[in-house]
Amino acid sequence: MKLKFNASFLALPIFFSVLLFGLYLLLEKLFNFPDLILLPLSFIFLFFGTMSVALFAIIDAVFFKNKEVVGMSFMLITTIKTIAIGIIGKIYILNQNINFEKWNYFVLFIVYLLFETIIIGRRLNKTIF
Repeated sequence: MKLKFNASFLALPIFFSVLLFGLYLLLEKLFNFPDLILLPLSFIFLFFGTMSVALFAIIDAVFFKNKEVVGMSFMLITTIKTIAIGIIGKIYILNQNINFEKWNYFVLFIVYLLFETIIIGRRLNKTIF
């Protein structure tokens, strides 16, 4: 059985990541942010963007297969993603005493989580079961 994917739905997290990265670079130039030492900025955006694309791809596959379990699948995947991000944050960032990097990492996580929740919630609200 071949899985169907909605290309415009999968393009949303990529577009969001590029837009957010560009906005971050602009704000970095305007406000002279300190350099990131522990995790490079490109790695953080690539990591969060890849996790979002994977989440959207899995949710899209579940949506076409069984619409009734999309919400539960989203909660499970988000929980796993939160644990993975927490572990990476604990290993690389929380052990250090650099507050800017801690705020940068976890604020970006919250922004991505908010984006994913809004987009998937709107898609579920438009679904006819």
